[in-house]
Amino acid sequence: MAEIVAELETRVVDGQGTEYFVNVAADRSPSGESWEVWLEFVPLGDADPVVTPVESTQSDRADILHWASTLGEAYLQGAFHRANLSDPGRLSHAPATRVYGGGVRAIVPDFDPFEVLSESGRHALRLRLQSFSRDELLAIIDAYALNPARLSLARLSRLQLVVFIVTAAEVQLRGRLERNPDG
Repeated sequence: MAEIVAELETRVVDGQGTEYFVNVAADRSPSGESWEVWLEFVPLGDADPVVTPVESTQSDRADILHWASTLGEAYLQGAFHRANLSDPGRLSHAPATRVYGGGVRAIVPDFDPFEVLSESGRHALRLRLQSFSRDELLAIIDAYALNPARLSLARLSRLQLVVFIVTAAEVQLRGRLERNPDG
């Protein structure tokens, strides 16, 4: 399964001024002996991500991280340009999913933000969320599909992630109640 292995600090801006975060994604090669690595440019707005064809082949996760650390702004601009020219039908990989802590998925705490919000309210939800680590908060976001637009959350602090979860849970809960006012 394709995974986002790293989120880079560099941002790329297209000709229309849209800003993109850069993720390094990877998946095992068909032989299983190496990793195919590509870049995903995730916009700050509502546009779809821009994905490159395979940019590199690496032997393991440590090599992927090393390769990612060597990417400069000029390379990323060129990769972004190549991605915009490539045929999306040629891409051989599925959309990447978030991976935490060097490839170990964060364990989702036994915690349901919708339940806490419904039963105890916004303030209680915020207080409960503040006790979780950043990785646990990201795992909650993934487990409860609180980021359907797959926006990059790399630049958000732990407290900003708390606000993100509270807001997303409120919006989704409100949408559920509007669709089903009796339940």
